[in-house]
Amino acid sequence: MAAVSALRAALNTADAVLIACPEYAHGLPGAFKNALDWVVGSGELSGKPVLALNTSARSIHAPAQLTEVLRTMDARVLEDMLIEAPRQAGDVLDAPGVFQKLQDMWRGLLQTTDTPA
Repeated sequence: MAAVSALRAALNTADAVLIACPEYAHGLPGAFKNALDWVVGSGELSGKPVLALNTSARSIHAPAQLTEVLRTMDARVLEDMLIEAPRQAGDVLDAPGVFQKLQDMWRGLLQTTDTPA
């Protein structure tokens, strides 16, 4: 239960939340969904800006599922953005445009808070 208390405290004090979540078996990974379930009724995400990041080119179900769960929790879900990772091995930041997209996403998230960029 200490882990749940720590998660709730971290979410409660955060100005905004960035979630990077993979897709597993056409959905949210069970452990991650379970973590969200621990805070679904406690209000830490209510009205809080949340940006969901998914770097998998093959992820088509999890982003919508995550958005639905977050909206159910009254989170202010920012515009979803899928950054396609290259299918070959290598640094994802070297893929054309990925680094710029990440910077743009981060700036957008920061603009929703009082936190200076």
